[in-house]
Amino acid sequence: MKQTDTLFLIGICVLVGLGSFLWYSNSSPEENVTTAEDTTTAPQSLLFDWTIQDLGESELGIPKTELTLNVTGDIEKNFLVGTYDLTCAQQTIAGNEISAIACWFAGGGVDIGVFKENGKYVVKQRDVDEGTAEDGGSTGEFKTILEVK
Repeated sequence: MKQTDTLFLIGICVLVGLGSFLWYSNSSPEENVTTAEDTTTAPQSLLFDWTIQDLGESELGIPKTELTLNVTGDIEKNFLVGTYDLTCAQQTIAGNEISAIACWFAGGGVDIGVFKENGKYVVKQRDVDEGTAEDGGSTGEFKTILEVK
């Protein structure tokens, strides 16, 4: 390719870029704003925190815990995730989790996490079992239990 051809292509790219910039900057502000009615994407600024309420133990010594997801930011809402016959604690996030909880008792329990999928925030849960020396543990697949909206 000749130097003049290269300069010509660079010039065309600069003109297209400049034209796009001028067109976008001259459009009305209302055209560039996402409104509250636009539900195709998730809120952009959310913080997730958990309330882990110890409800004591049954007569058999099985712990009972109520778990609530507290969302702040673009949405201000608390979601009752559930009541579990397990002890729950926040855990280190793994993979594409945004926030995570592990609930456990007597060798088994559940992992609960907040994920962003398809432009929405969802809470998912999966079963976990520590297994035995002979067969090892198992981890189930995450299933959506609620959508944050």
